[in-house]
Amino acid sequence: MSANKAPLVLTNGVVRSAVMHGRAAKAVRQEACGLIFGAHDVGTRYVPMNNIAERPALNYAMSLREVGQAVQISREHGEDLVAVVHSHPTSDALPSEADEAVDDHRP
Repeated sequence: MSANKAPLVLTNGVVRSAVMHGRAAKAVRQEACGLIFGAHDVGTRYVPMNNIAERPALNYAMSLREVGQAVQISREHGEDLVAVVHSHPTSDALPSEADEAVDDHRP
């Protein structure tokens, strides 16, 4: 699958929710991770996910069951998954080498 390079537009509510989630995770020295739902290239809803990584201070992983449930609920509301996001609590908000290897966090 090729990466989607179109600009992603986020509502203020999505940005606020993601930032609040990131700050809460940083307070316990973990990476936050979540999903953004909406339509096309517009994110209208942020869903925080539990970071189940073995070392959540250094990376993130999401439960496939939890992701599947969130995607199913979004489809029932006519939404699509438009982005996967995570924070970097101990470094600048720049892509890591692992992030670069993925190239894009958009489905």
